[in-house]
Amino acid sequence: MRINARMLQKLYKDKRIAPQRLLEKSGVSKTAYYNILYKRRLLPGSIYDLAKVLGVSPSAFLEEENPEEIKIMRFTSD
Repeated sequence: MRINARMLQKLYKDKRIAPQRLLEKSGVSKTAYYNILYKRRLLPGSIYDLAKVLGVSPSAFLEEENPEEIKIMRFTSD
């Protein structure tokens, strides 16, 4: 599973919460946020905290990873 960054962005924009404010209210650090968005590391506590501030279930911005995409990423990073 990974974060769907577009969906997360839509959620905080719809709630009229700036990204910085979302992080402040949820207690999620910029580093943790970067890791869950770009390094594909799920941090369950951070995901739950972001969802709580947005008033949604974490599944609202999580998605399954495409297995073919993972193979390509592994191949290009070797």
